[in-house]
Amino acid sequence: MLVKEGTVETVKGEAITSPQRPYQLVTPNSIGRKISITVLIHSQENKSSSVARMQPYQEAKALSPIVLNGKTVPPMITRIADGENAGVMMNEFPSAFKRTWHMMSLNKQGKQAGITAFNGTEYLNALAMKGIQSGDLPECQIKRPVTPVGLSHRPMNKDSAATHPRDVLALIDDLSSRFHAVTAHVSATSFLDRREHRYRNALLHNLLLQTSCFRSWGEGDWTEYAQEIHRRGCAILEHDF
Repeated sequence: MLVKEGTVETVKGEAITSPQRPYQLVTPNSIGRKISITVLIHSQENKSSSVARMQPYQEAKALSPIVLNGKTVPPMITRIADGENAGVMMNEFPSAFKRTWHMMSLNKQGKQAGITAFNGTEYLNALAMKGIQSGDLPECQIKRPVTPVGLSHRPMNKDSAATHPRDVLALIDDLSSRFHAVTAHVSATSFLDRREHRYRNALLHNLLLQTSCFRSWGEGDWTEYAQEIHRRGCAILEHDF
């Protein structure tokens, strides 16, 4: 799970000073029992322009390995971008991304202390291979402590900006269930090569339909885009498998 730096604190109520390491977020559930989940902290400085220009790579170059439970492990810079508000992700990110990977490749060839790219799951898996378990991670808590009385239920599919999101959400659910049902059946009865075009094409449509814009706008052109992607995805699953 990703959490914003400014929303969590240590269990002593102090500010998080090392957001480059994973934490265990501890909180009570609805009956007062403590539960926890592993979290990665993304900086408050998240901006599309920062991510598009690969600023996290520059920041990572200044970091040193950290110690968790007596084991030396790499830190991780976690960033997110909020989309195309300024167009920088479309216009600046592709070239900056390629340039950064090229620089990382050169560092590896030169046997320098390198930097590499991880997604969150890969990073946590790498720590697990080092023997780092969830119980070895420092704990944090939500800044304003959550009490059982203060908990409320908010549906995950309720978007404040959505006008009529239900129809699009139904399409998303339908294509996703079809995709997993069809590919699971093929895998169980024969061999499914996930590198072949039919699988990748079906997967592409399944993932594209889950674009947040479709449910955020909820009507007009975006709804029509979603309906067409759903139609094409279903056709692929019906005719190519």
